Amino acid sequence: MKKLFAFLTILCIGVLSVSAQDQYWLLLEKGKNLFRDKLYGDALLYFEDAVRARKDLFAKSYESLIAALSFSEVRSKADDLAAVERVLEEKKLEEAEKILAVLYKLVPRDSFGNSVKAVLNKIKALQAYPEGEYWIGEVFRVEGETTIALAQYQKALTNKALFEIPDDARQLLYRMADLQSLRREYAGMEESLSRILADDELWSDPSRDFTRTAMERTLLNDGLDRFLTLYRHHAPFAYRAHRDLGIYYYRTGRHDRASRHLMFAFLIASTIILDELRYNDIEFLFSTFSESLSAAQKNEATKAYMISNEFSMTMYYFAAAQYANGQRKAANELWRGIPESLDNGEWRSRALRQLKSPFVEPTTPVP
Repeated sequence: MKKLFAFLTILCIGVLSVSAQDQYWLLLEKGKNLFRDKLYGDALLYFEDAVRARKDLFAKSYESLIAALSFSEVRSKADDLAAVERVLEEKKLEEAEKILAVLYKLVPRDSFGNSVKAVLNKIKALQAYPEGEYWIGEVFRVEGETTIALAQYQKALTNKALFEIPDDARQLLYRMADLQSLRREYAGMEESLSRILADDELWSDPSRDFTRTAMERTLLNDGLDRFLTLYRHHAPFAYRAHRDLGIYYYRTGRHDRASRHLMFAFLIASTIILDELRYNDIEFLFSTFSESLSAAQKNEATKAYMISNEFSMTMYYFAAAQYANGQRKAANELWRGIPESLDNGEWRSRALRQLKSPFVEPTTPVP
């Protein structure tokens, strides 16, 4: 018996040492640095090595745990994770314990429901490295190999739940949408942006239908100031998806859908702007949108945000969608509010033309 435990300990040695645990991450970071230095060929090698290192690490971890679990004293505990952990501790199978300790740093222990099978399934799943696959796709994107890049992005998305930072998966979807737009694959672009918005609960949750309807009714009946007095929406990750889908739907003649998405984009951006103004001045209180926008142009942080996120364009198309749906008052209020100082004046000039003689822009047939 002692010989068997000694054998299992030796089998586990080095499987998940600190250096091995960090190896795939270090390879990925080295690749990112090379990528930023535009050494794309060298970066690709590191990204591929990172994917292989992660796969090898967790494949060996899986095999080692299977070996440990095959011992009769461990096997007798069946699927009872707590009981198995006690045996591993009693028999001083330190490397097997280390495998579990590292796993619990990546995935909360409580999520396994005290199931050994769930642990094994997760270790097997962790052989995939979506971050590595994403960065491989980035190399092909910058080198103009868009078909391969999209395939890599899709490969990474098959393991979306394994992204250590959820926003990385959203960034990947934005990358996909950008490439699909470039390739005029608009159905794919629409799907990618819609997948981002699945995480926007105010938008996607059926139980929030009443709130969404109330938002639209307030904007229609009571105007912009009342709308922004009553509502805030903290979902910065969803801003561009709402904006881009809204503009796409407007340009393809689906004005109702455009208006809803652009309302959300406008509200998300306005929430960020108003929160920043409040952060810089605890006495700031929202009164009117025009006053707040004037204050935001004088604030370095909010002005930079509005420029980098093309807030003037969002306002213009939100107004255009409102006008196309017969809401001229709301449209005029938005068009009048577009400041000239945020860009080269394009959107202000276009808004002034609309105020003088409003029209619905020509539509493009849905591809």
